[in-house]
Amino acid sequence: MHKALLKEAWPIGIALETDLVYKRQGIVLLKRWHSLGVVGVFSACSRIYQFAGIVSDSMVVAFFPVLSKLIKTSKTQLTAVFNFALKYVLFFGLMISIGLWTFSSDIITVVLGPEFISGAEVLRWFSLVVVASFVNTLLSSFLKATDQQKVDMTIAIVALIANLVMNLLLVPRFGMLGSVWAVFISELFACCARGCVAVGLVRKVAWRRALFLPVLAALVALGFCILIRDISLFFAIPIAGIFMLLLGIPVGLYSSARDLEVSTSRE
Repeated sequence: MHKALLKEAWPIGIALETDLVYKRQGIVLLKRWHSLGVVGVFSACSRIYQFAGIVSDSMVVAFFPVLSKLIKTSKTQLTAVFNFALKYVLFFGLMISIGLWTFSSDIITVVLGPEFISGAEVLRWFSLVVVASFVNTLLSSFLKATDQQKVDMTIAIVALIANLVMNLLLVPRFGMLGSVWAVFISELFACCARGCVAVGLVRKVAWRRALFLPVLAALVALGFCILIRDISLFFAIPIAGIFMLLLGIPVGLYSSARDLEVSTSRE
């Protein structure tokens, strides 16, 4: 029994260790070519980006046991849960991304201090990474739930190597921006690779509902955030947050959740 558990668990352990190296290697390489001040600004912006990752982790944890159960009991329900989870994660990933992009300078000033304002552009780029990171977290969890942890581990290792190569090419010339570009490229690669595997495991991905509606809502949210960008951050963030949550109604986020709960409970 212990050998069977170890056989199933070791790819997950390696993937987790790979993720730890993945998050740190950009900072380590920045130290080689740039000053400690540059490293400090990038590290601070990276922590804000990683804080957003806590949100995606907490969302995906709720789906994992359901996905693990349905892979063995109902492929139809598995597809329905996956489609909803994809729409759910993409919607909130886009909303957080828009918030970080729109208020990046204000967030840097309030959270880190005006001396870190040079990191505003870096945070804007990190805001674009958020969307791919959110989807990646879901896809990685889905592969683990469907006993594809070795595939997930392989993709994580390749993404780590791609990130290293991109850092070596971009950091010496572009500094902080080069490092965040490396993260962006490797996250996109991992997202596409995991997505191709996941699509083969479900019957049908509802691309229109999962992608079109969240993207449309994101465009509306972006316009609204630009309109309120000049007011105080302490008022703008709650107002934008409430508006974004309300956008989940026409997207069908909350009604879909109730329908899905009833459907899976009957299974």
